[in-house]
Amino acid sequence: MIISWNWLSRYCDLEGIDPSEASVRFTVTTAEIEEVIAPPSREFLGQFKVAKVLSVTKHPNADKLRCCKVDDGEKELDIVCGAANVREGLTTVLAPVGCDFGDGFVIKKSKLRGEPSEGMLCSEKEIGIGSGDEGIVELQQGSAGQSVVDVVAGPGFTWDLDNKAITHRPDLWGHHGLARELATVYGRDLRPLEREDLLGDLGDDGYAVSIEAPDRCRRYCGLSIDGVRVGPSPLWMQQLLTEAGMRPINNVVDATNFVMLELGQPTHAFDARSLPSRDIVVGMAHEGEAFDTLTGKSLTLDAQSLLIRSGGQGVALAGVVGGENSSISDETTEVFLEAAHFEPLGVRKTAQRFDCRTDSSARFEKSLDPCHAPLAISRLVTLLKETCPALKLRSSLVDVFPNPIETLVIDLDPALVVSKMGVEISSQEQKATLESLGFGVDDSTVPWKVTVPSWRNTKDIEEAIDLVEEIGRLVGLERLVPQPPALDLEARASNPRQERDRTWVDHWIHRGFDEIKTYSFTNLSELEQWGMETSALMTLANPLSKEQTHMRPNLLVRQLEAWALNAKHLDAFRCFEFGTVFNDIGERLPKETMAFCAAIYAPSVDGSTFFGLKGDVVDAFDAIGIRGLELRQGQGERPCVHPARYGEWILGGEVVGTMAELHPEASRKLGLKGRLTFVCIDDVLSLRAAEGIKFMPLDRFPAVPFSLSLIADTRTPVGELQALLQGVDPVIQDLSWEGNFAGGTVPEGKKSVTFSMNFRRSDRTMQGDEIQELQDKIIAAANAAGFPLRQG
Repeated sequence: MIISWNWLSRYCDLEGIDPSEASVRFTVTTAEIEEVIAPPSREFLGQFKVAKVLSVTKHPNADKLRCCKVDDGEKELDIVCGAANVREGLTTVLAPVGCDFGDGFVIKKSKLRGEPSEGMLCSEKEIGIGSGDEGIVELQQGSAGQSVVDVVAGPGFTWDLDNKAITHRPDLWGHHGLARELATVYGRDLRPLEREDLLGDLGDDGYAVSIEAPDRCRRYCGLSIDGVRVGPSPLWMQQLLTEAGMRPINNVVDATNFVMLELGQPTHAFDARSLPSRDIVVGMAHEGEAFDTLTGKSLTLDAQSLLIRSGGQGVALAGVVGGENSSISDETTEVFLEAAHFEPLGVRKTAQRFDCRTDSSARFEKSLDPCHAPLAISRLVTLLKETCPALKLRSSLVDVFPNPIETLVIDLDPALVVSKMGVEISSQEQKATLESLGFGVDDSTVPWKVTVPSWRNTKDIEEAIDLVEEIGRLVGLERLVPQPPALDLEARASNPRQERDRTWVDHWIHRGFDEIKTYSFTNLSELEQWGMETSALMTLANPLSKEQTHMRPNLLVRQLEAWALNAKHLDAFRCFEFGTVFNDIGERLPKETMAFCAAIYAPSVDGSTFFGLKGDVVDAFDAIGIRGLELRQGQGERPCVHPARYGEWILGGEVVGTMAELHPEASRKLGLKGRLTFVCIDDVLSLRAAEGIKFMPLDRFPAVPFSLSLIADTRTPVGELQALLQGVDPVIQDLSWEGNFAGGTVPEGKKSVTFSMNFRRSDRTMQGDEIQELQDKIIAAANAAGFPLRQG
């Protein structure tokens, strides 16, 4: 929202206050100012001249351009202009040859589509006096050759106020409320608003207002006036509206916009002669009822829309937009003025349903002060009398207020303010601060009786702590002295689950893996694309997007995406995720488990990554006290796994996870150039650690190393050979797979599998003959099982 410094100055003496410095104070005390916009300098505006358009002809080579003869006060110039509003007799702003707009843009003599142009006719935005850029400036005064500085009142400083910061403060949606805050901050007086007395006994001029939906319309005020003459609004009003980013239209519309930007209270002006009847009814629309807005939009209403009717015909969509059938025209002389209070949620939903959010609806959504409605009518009359001296009231204020708001009085103990703020703030300063903001303070007893003004009794100020905040922010939060909290800190009790999780994660990080975190959302088509189970999905009632309709049932679905992204930038990587997965098991709450997925991506074409990852998994389980983990050849099919290079992790006879190379088809879809090996553990937390860790003393006797290579079928699992060798004799320790070899002297369809081990007894050093005997025993057992010793 754009705030005009000149406009604020109408209500509060801001002499000597720098707008930029004030924006910082305002941000700290009240609401965030995003930007301070400085006006164009006199030096910049001094480059421009007032000019008069003498004639306009069609450009011979361009449909949207016009060739103009322009009087600059000294000579006649040829200028090519593309503005739709350029016309003979128009007084406007000329940028002559040599005019410098900055950033290297200087006006020069040129030819546009073959026609000469000796300058440029300018819009408000181009010379910095407004935001209009749809046409060139239309001056109401000045003669050709005058400097624009002498004719146009240059704009002042403006603030760009962050609307999100004032959603709870409807009083700050108008310049008067903002000026009240500045007056308090700087200790200045807030000037009273000039208003028309509407308390005379003039009758109702036949107008009868009834509210059929008091839950949607709390108050409705109306006034009948005559003697209106539609024309331009005063220049000062046009200037202020322009500075605030609103385009002037005519004196009646401008007055309603001015009051809205002044008080934050939207109003509406009906052409009284266009109203079908003087019976004004505020009630719900009929389902399917047609309504044409004054903006030219045709709507089909529903039964949840609040409509203002005259003679049974809709004339305004309450709080959102007026109707085309009663809008102000140049012939309007009799006007019915409206100011009302509409329920905020209903206005917001109506504006959303019909995609018709307006400046009016944006304010009604904030729960406005109902007491501002008659004030807004009074201000409208005061402003209109400046351009309509013949204006007269044809009625007294018609005011229907079936359920007035109750005055809110809050008990406040000054000691509470000191206690909560942590600094000494005198009672006198507390009272003065509250009164400067419009609160009434009765300090004859403690606690004080603080009366909340109507413009803050809008669900903003509700209890004593809100008053503490008001005092604190305005006396200055910089007065607070930073201090550490006075707390008795104690070490937290050990949490076994957290320690286990931390040990698990630390293991993988120490092994060179990077931890990643992915979104917990997925969708049905994504799961089906990879052939994953979809029967127990947890569906979201309010998904963030169409790609995030379900909770992930496994980690793999999100890891595939992460692997593809990393492979675009890295030739090799190691990563893992330890996170929650969700499955709908038909109970009130879904089943949540902590799953694990790790991967190694490398250009390697051998099995080193597979067996390396296998060792990492075994060591990880060992780190959290889980023993007896086995890897066996995978059974059946699983999504995205290689049909041959696939195994299942077995613990206590149950499958607890899988390990595999990524299926070649999945690698192709993801654009992977190397080979990726991954492991998935379904539920880490459900796996139980061993009952206890037994102490084992250091070995007293030396070990005897032994290695051998056995010939086996290519498809024979290494684990089968490993189990065979481990069972030969208890003396065998530290059995480890060293690698496979094929080719050379190894027959086709076979592979050479190499193992290393140690022989060690716990009671003595082994002798040479028993070492040889054990070696022969191992070789014989392997031969008997069909795995001969490799020769050569």
